Amino acid sequence: MGTGDTTAWRGAMVDELKASGAVRSQSVEEAMRQVPRERFLPTDLPPEDAYADRAVTLTQDGHGFPASTASQPTIVARMLEQLDARPGHRVLEIGTAGGYNAALLAHLADRVVSLEIDPALAERAARRLGPAVDVRAVDGADGAPDAAPFDRIQATVGVWGLPAAWFEQLTPGGRLVVPLWLRPGLEVSVAFERHGDVLRGLSCEPCAFLRLRGAHAGPDGYRPLGDGHFVTADFLDPSGTARLGRLLNEKPTVEEAVPGLARGWFPSLALADERALQIFSLHTGQASSGLYDQRAGALALIRDDRLFGYGDAALSAELRTRAQAAEPLDPADLQITARLADTSPRGSARWSLSRPPFQYDLQVREAAQ
Repeated sequence: MGTGDTTAWRGAMVDELKASGAVRSQSVEEAMRQVPRERFLPTDLPPEDAYADRAVTLTQDGHGFPASTASQPTIVARMLEQLDARPGHRVLEIGTAGGYNAALLAHLADRVVSLEIDPALAERAARRLGPAVDVRAVDGADGAPDAAPFDRIQATVGVWGLPAAWFEQLTPGGRLVVPLWLRPGLEVSVAFERHGDVLRGLSCEPCAFLRLRGAHAGPDGYRPLGDGHFVTADFLDPSGTARLGRLLNEKPTVEEAVPGLARGWFPSLALADERALQIFSLHTGQASSGLYDQRAGALALIRDDRLFGYGDAALSAELRTRAQAAEPLDPADLQITARLADTSPRGSARWSLSRPPFQYDLQVREAAQ
């Protein structure tokens, strides 16, 4: 599939991204019209798939779960708009993958350093990108201290907490855009701006990214449950995951409709309750959200406005009541501030997450209340 064959497909994709509001600036529009996405995807992919608004799997792990992907064009565009990379900027990217986002960055800024933990992916991306991008096969959590400081830093992998190296390598007034995993089912691309020892959130975009790998991966992640099912939570150990898998193989003790659920009921519940989790299927793409009480051996899930309970029925009753009463939360309305935990006093916030070296203060933007 040659570059000339895809000009119309690429133009149509960008037109759709403009119409949806994902592409807003002339610079991002020009970059996405010029860079052929198919160059950074599997060679046998037809153009209608290369320019569809969906992620493309590049590699898989032993469970059949994606290990690396080319992100959905909508979120690529929205994050580039958040980043606001400009001529003269030095940019650090964490998570090269196929290299498409790095190629776009090279159109927007003067120097781009891109880090990829998978040596094979890094080698292929380096060949495709050529001298326009400095691709390095290293753990991205460490940044690139020899090339710092950076005016812009962008992570294209989800993180549980910000590595100190990224903060240290960001210039004062510089911008960091990162998919931040707050709670199960609640991940947002946050545009932070550095002011002293504080990162002030400028905007949030709902997203879903594969986790950062390596020493700084954090306790969150996707754990296989068998038969193409995965759970995401930040409190599960291997034994708890095994017990959860056994519960799901049992017949539900509760199965009933849950009418009247507001859109966005789960994010506010997840921020308030440490037992929150999500289970999803690779086969159907369906996700179930709910609570898991490891001590009681009970699980309660809601999927498509139906409640499924396993074990003690009291947890199902609790989930039903709380889900129906939950205040809807649009993740895009969050205001997030990250403060160095050992130097900054705790701010006034509705929710607070402590993940050293940062504390994250969350509240709903005034305009959204």
